[in-house]
Amino acid sequence: MMDDVVELEGSVNGEGMRIGIAMSRFNTDVTEGLLSACVAELERLGVRGSDITLVSVAGALEIPLALQR
Repeated sequence: MMDDVVELEGSVNGEGMRIGIAMSRFNTDVTEGLLSACVAELERLGVRGSDITLVSVAGALEIPLALQR
């Protein structure tokens, strides 16, 4: 069934990339864990910690406003 499916594999290199992360402060038990995993994966892919910018906002409704800024 999957014989005719084309699968593309590539390598992701984050070297030289600048990344912005917007995070809600609501439900920090969940969001802190997600943030840690996200930053760890970005660093594994070659993104330097100094190239990651984090903005935290009160809740999910404020995320679009922070991203616009």
